[in-house]
Amino acid sequence: MGQDTFVSSGDDPLERRIGQVIGGKWTLESLLGSGGMAAVYAARHSIGKRHAIKILHPHVARQAEARARFDQE
Repeated sequence: MGQDTFVSSGDDPLERRIGQVIGGKWTLESLLGSGGMAAVYAARHSIGKRHAIKILHPHVARQAEARARFDQE
């Protein structure tokens, strides 16, 4: 199993998601870290609430078994 890595460089393609709005209400504010299956972002809801949002990597999201594991998590 791989170790999660924390990213601080603006050159990381995962950081390109920062600023995107998810579900019409959650704005991704920063990349907290990433692992083999997903990336975790700090996000702010349109009403000001803050949470972490985990997004599967695209190559993982195409795998039905991986999506099922993610949903169970």
